[in-house]
Amino acid sequence: MGTDIHGWVECWHPDVELWIGVIKLAPLVSDRNYPLFAWLFDVHKALGGMQWDYSPLAARRGLPPDASAEAATEYAAVMAQFPEEVHGTTWISWREVQAIDWAEPIEDMICESRLDRPGGIYSWRSQFLQHHADLLPDQAESPQPGQRWTVGDQVYEVVAMRRRDVLEEPWEVLFRLMEVLASRVEDPDHLRWVVWFDG
Repeated sequence: MGTDIHGWVECWHPDVELWIGVIKLAPLVSDRNYPLFAWLFDVHKALGGMQWDYSPLAARRGLPPDASAEAATEYAAVMAQFPEEVHGTTWISWREVQAIDWAEPIEDMICESRLDRPGGIYSWRSQFLQHHADLLPDQAESPQPGQRWTVGDQVYEVVAMRRRDVLEEPWEVLFRLMEVLASRVEDPDHLRWVVWFDG
């Protein structure tokens, strides 16, 4: 069973002095982006498969006591029905997201493809070494980014990865929407995600 993210993007409304839920995360970001879940929220490091030394940015803060009615209502309904399934409840401000170094290197990936076919299958370096160390080129215990080699009709290439590389299209859309919202608030702390996970 996989792990899914739920929650809301919230804005602080100064006129009514309340947080307002403005974007529901699911199904907008319904993909199971385990590396992102792991290094933002400390959720399911093992499923992400990435071996990278990092400190989660916003882990286990709980539901904010001043959560929007939209987030609080949905969260209460889920907890009433499936309390054993919900975990990783937390929140993160837009200010914190803005401070992320998206160019920071993370673990490399190794792409396996066929000589006669475009595209390929990507594995984190540590996963590849654990399961396919016998496929490494001679005298290359730790191949470097850009290095390519062939085994039979299979081609292997080490690909350097950075934080931004795990942002799939739905997440890029969410970030663009948040940038628009951020332009309408005076303080980046007045924009945040409230999230929880199931599975």
